[in-house]
This record gives sequence, C-alpha cells and structure tokens, in this order.
Amino acid sequence: MILVHSVILLIGANDTYARCPFFWIRDDFGHARNHYGRLGRFAQRFIPATLVREIPM
Repeated sequence: MILVHSVILLIGANDTYARCPFFWIRDDFGHARNHYGRLGRFAQRFIPATLVREIPM
C-alpha cells in the first residue's frame, strides 16, 4: 500500500494532478475533468488511514 501511495503521489508531483498525462482516457471520451486528481485525493486520505488503523495498540 505504501508503494502504491508513493507512486500515485510521485506521478501527481511530477506535474499537477489536472494535467497528469497518465489518464489519457479523459481525452478519448471527451470528459472535461481529469480524474487523476480524484484518485490522488482519495489515496491521500484512505491509505494513511488504513495504515494507522493496522498499527497494534
């Protein structure tokens, strides 16, 4: 999970989430918004919360 989170953040940090070339599907289907930003924001909330939850108390 940490590796996936790191890759998502590194791809988004290379360019802004809005101009990320990884999601070329937007151009093919005529969507107005790049959905990579949504994926990045979801990962920034979900993955750390899941990892913290797994730490034994």
